[in-house]
This record gives sequence, C-alpha cells and structure tokens, in this order.
Amino acid sequence: MIHMSVAQAVEFYGFLEKVFEKKLVRNIAVKLAQALESEPVPVFDFPIVPREYQAMAKTLAAKYARSEFANIVEYMTGCNPYNLPDGYRPEQPGRTMCLALLYQGEDAVKKIRDKLGPTDPSKAEGGTVRRDYGADLMRNGAHASDSAESAARERRIIGLTGNEPSEEAAMIREYIRK
Repeated sequence: MIHMSVAQAVEFYGFLEKVFEKKLVRNIAVKLAQALESEPVPVFDFPIVPREYQAMAKTLAAKYARSEFANIVEYMTGCNPYNLPDGYRPEQPGRTMCLALLYQGEDAVKKIRDKLGPTDPSKAEGGTVRRDYGADLMRNGAHASDSAESAARERRIIGLTGNEPSEEAAMIREYIRK
C-alpha cells in the first residue's frame, strides 16, 4: 500500500494534460454548441458555425485539460495540485491509499491489460477488473502500464522496484505456500 504524493502523481500523470488538451477539443466544441444553442432561447441571436465552436474550444482546451489533470491527481492523492492546503508539501505522502502491484513475466503488460479490460468500464467485458469493479473513466478499478518502458518509468516514480518488504507481500507469499 502506498500514499502517492502530489509530486509523484504530477510526474506520473503529467503527460496527460497535453493529451487531454488535444483530445478533448471536440467534446468542448459540442458542449459549447449545446450550451449556447439551448432552448428555449439561444444565448446569441446570430448563427455560430462549427469552425467557430472549434476555435472557442481550442481557447478553452488548456483550461479544461488542467482541470481534468487536477481531478486525476486529487483522486490519486486526496489533494488538488493547484490548491494545496496551507503547509502541505507536494512531496509528503498523499491522503489516499493505493495498492501498487508489480506484475512480472513474459508478456506481463499484455496479460494484465487483458485482465483489466478497456479503461472505460462500460466498454469492458464482464469478468474483467474494470467491468466488475470500475465505476467510470476516473474510478475504473485499476491502472496498468501500457508498455514495459512506461512500467519502468512508473515504478521509478513510486519507488516500486520489486524488492520492497511489505505486509501485503508477506501475506501473499504465505497464502501461496498453503
């Protein structure tokens, strides 16, 4: 069990902010169109064409991406990285606990990702971790690295080398011996 610090979470998930900025522009454009053209009375009495919604969405994308990134960090640590309590240091252990497992062996990344299912629990098959235990994209039941390189980077960030003493490891070894 670990308490991921805000600093660790920012390093772990930091790349997602740019991914969100690029990927979410279309969603933002759709939300803008829905909000500005809503019935019974549209906000403006002149037409707005799709490319104008796209331009507005690009303006808001960085802010939206920052908000989504902050939500992930807060979910994983219990703290919003942009609004830390007075005296709280980003390096100190987070307020929430995570179970970190190191899955090893041939094709480990593929095997664990198959067991988890797609990131979106609603798209996962029954019997997968995310379908059975996930609630939504944020609370999807588990994270698994997408490559051996990502696994190495993520393990370094949280300090999981595979040799850490832990009560959980001892319990698992004891259970397996039976």
